Amino acid sequence: MQTEKQYKLEGCKVTVLFEPKLIKIAGSKRLLTFLKADIDRNSLHLVKLIKADYLKIMGKRLKITNNSLMVEIWGHLYASYFANALKNLIDLQIVENFATIITNRSDTIDCGESTIDPNRKFWDVLAKYKKLISLAL
Repeated sequence: MQTEKQYKLEGCKVTVLFEPKLIKIAGSKRLLTFLKADIDRNSLHLVKLIKADYLKIMGKRLKITNNSLMVEIWGHLYASYFANALKNLIDLQIVENFATIITNRSDTIDCGESTIDPNRKFWDVLAKYKKLISLAL
């Protein structure tokens, strides 16, 4: 079962797909701009909206902490942002190929519970440093 929902957040349209134990967020420059305006507040707002709708749609809570979800969203968005910046800075085919791989893997932010997402532990560890990461961004 897959359900799609669009959120309109201060001029930014965010598409989220809901599946059992998994959400997929369509990343974009607009989403990054929206989050950067106040990264902690706006990220938490988005995460709370998504988790509330997940509960309504799936009938159970998404078993991902807010901090882990926020850090994963940032990781995907900034990986894509930096890959594109690098591609524009260095005009080499190998850099363009690398940037394309990173962008393709980062533009859809797929966040799953630990039972189906082997990367969840990585994001959970990084979530412990959320404050430091948000300051760096």
